Amino acid sequence: MAKARKRKYKKKQKGNLYTIVMFLIAVVLFFIIRLEPEVLNNIKYALKINMVPELAVTEGEISVHFIDVGQGDCSLIRLPPKDGERYINILIDSGESGNGRKVISYLERLGIRTLDAVIVTHPHSDHMGCMDEIIDYFEVKSFYTCSFMDSLTPTTASYEDMLDSIERKGLRINTVGAGEYLNSLTKDVTGCEIKVIAPFLNNTETDLNNTSLIIRLKYGSTSFLFTGDAEMEEYKYIRGTIGQVSVLKVGHHGASNATDEALAAELCPKIAVISCGENNDYGHPHEKTIKILKTFGAEIRRTDLEGDIVIISDGENLKTA
Repeated sequence: MAKARKRKYKKKQKGNLYTIVMFLIAVVLFFIIRLEPEVLNNIKYALKINMVPELAVTEGEISVHFIDVGQGDCSLIRLPPKDGERYINILIDSGESGNGRKVISYLERLGIRTLDAVIVTHPHSDHMGCMDEIIDYFEVKSFYTCSFMDSLTPTTASYEDMLDSIERKGLRINTVGAGEYLNSLTKDVTGCEIKVIAPFLNNTETDLNNTSLIIRLKYGSTSFLFTGDAEMEEYKYIRGTIGQVSVLKVGHHGASNATDEALAAELCPKIAVISCGENNDYGHPHEKTIKILKTFGAEIRRTDLEGDIVIISDGENLKTA
């Protein structure tokens, strides 16, 4: 009889312990759900920090990093050093506000202290929302962005914060347009060029997406095309002038109005990278876009499914992680 009571007591103890544990888990989940997006991003990155893709970069190779910033864009170009000096680091966009710690930590893991250029393709917050933090944190040597009509000038806090950071650092805002080369960044790298493909400096587009800088990086026989949020409205001015590319950063997160058959046929990329957020509210990337790109032989890579993506070129061949 005593043994039966003892077994019953132990069973009750286990039941109480289980109830307490489940209650604590519920409390933790409740507070996690209520956290600000920035905090959630930092927790997500902390869990993934040792999973950032790494590839051995050997002498004479360039690397391009498509950093996972959720529903936004952030790309890093690293050009090989000359005579054992440091890499040339070029950051294109930063993602939405709340991604500052993620991007800064990613760059620091690569040993980056200086950004030779910061490029903002266009002033929407999902492309420059935390650029103020990055400009404040690193030594930045130059800043480039697109031109747009005065009537399109943003009044958002993230845009004003970025301008304040630029002023604090004493940076000049270089507005560039179609046909210009960023020679100061590539002069020491044999076989490398960075060219602005679009838009034209006097563009009169009424949508900031279609003022996005479209930039082509060429290294040897390989090339990368960075497109911001450019849609077909912007491409119509440059159709037939780009040619085939090795890697395409797909415009506007893979939206249906950013890629058509004619563009895919002209570019014919081996790899198409789509930067978008997991289960985003916009339905990016669109099935139509993916189908078109696959039809023309592109391997689809997505930050929402894979996280950070790294592509390395030796001037002839590509390797990825």
